[in-house]
Amino acid sequence: MRAIKHKYITVLDIGSSKISGLCAKVKIMPNKSETKFVPENFEIIACYSLPSSGIVSGTIDSVELVEQTITALILKLEEKSKLRIDTVWINASTGSPKTEYKNLELSVSGHVTNNHITRIHNQVIDEMREEQKYIMHAIPAGFEIDGSAVSQPIGMQADALKANMVFITGKLSELRNLGISVEKAHIEISGRVATPIASALGCLDESEKETGSVCIDIGAETIGICAFNKNIPFYVEILKMGGNYITKDIARAFGIGLHSAESIKKNYGGCISHIRDEKETLELPVIGSDYDVSGFETRPKSHLTQIIIPRTEEMLELLQNHLSKLGLLSPSNRIVFTGGGASLKGIETLATKILGIRPRIACPISMTTLPQTISSPEFSALVGLLFYALNGFGELSQSKLFTRIRTKTGITGKFLNWLVENF
Repeated sequence: MRAIKHKYITVLDIGSSKISGLCAKVKIMPNKSETKFVPENFEIIACYSLPSSGIVSGTIDSVELVEQTITALILKLEEKSKLRIDTVWINASTGSPKTEYKNLELSVSGHVTNNHITRIHNQVIDEMREEQKYIMHAIPAGFEIDGSAVSQPIGMQADALKANMVFITGKLSELRNLGISVEKAHIEISGRVATPIASALGCLDESEKETGSVCIDIGAETIGICAFNKNIPFYVEILKMGGNYITKDIARAFGIGLHSAESIKKNYGGCISHIRDEKETLELPVIGSDYDVSGFETRPKSHLTQIIIPRTEEMLELLQNHLSKLGLLSPSNRIVFTGGGASLKGIETLATKILGIRPRIACPISMTTLPQTISSPEFSALVGLLFYALNGFGELSQSKLFTRIRTKTGITGKFLNWLVENF
């Protein structure tokens, strides 16, 4: 009997308010064919978070500041895990991801083979490349044999094969800046995943991915949307708004710092007003107060609620309008809220009123026992990154996307090869 082997995976959730990382020890055992190793279970051996800087609304604003935070975080993870970390999986909230749909038909006149599947996928990908778009994810979304939908066409008799695909594309310059920020910390990138997909993988259960759901990750400065159906993420987008809008309103209204405003929002804030809020008081730190004078002033808690509710309503109304235009607000789709903003007290009640559908507030789904420090909704993307690194979700691998590019020669081919190797 072969001894059990282990491998180690490190993932980084690079966000606008914090950068989080975790290291996992994965037990791999040979399968029946003994040609591959598959994960059986894993153990999280280190996790840590640091406030981020140099990131604005998910986009890299300062490579140097992001690199410094990542370097400090990696050092902490190495200290906790007793490992040397050389490679990481990362998420991408930058790149202005867009969802596009493509299909292509191929003449077969016989039995469908793996070669036909590869050829038709490559042709669709080449079409996207000609449009000068960077492909973040290429997801097979089904096939048709002579006009009839099938899930697995290999071995079937056909005159024509049609492949339907979902592409998540992004701006190369923005994504490249993200890659540079990590590489400057002397870390190799094992793979990337669009943040909304990572969040969905981290908190949706199997039935939600199969029957239809919309995962909404409310972050500090972005809201990620990922719609799943039949286990396929068929729509991905990132909106430039988030929980920091509420925090800034609190800071301005109370005349306090952003750190204090965020703490007050998390500990005392909510989207539901109560009569007793007039009697309950908050202690607010006074900026620049004299040491001989008390550094705090009191305000009724109702003042805090009066700030939070209008801004949250505005955010949810914008979200409602956006989802309605996309046709995603449907009784057949379950709405799932995750991310740090989903922890705001009473947000599900307010969202039900505005969206017309009661959302589920989702914490990360665990394949094993999660540390308490990463079990809240704001860590769904981090846990989803680990699931993605372990299992993916059936998309075409990056090696398949770039197979023919790597075979090209000449100056253009060398440049494309360098791009593939370094991005």
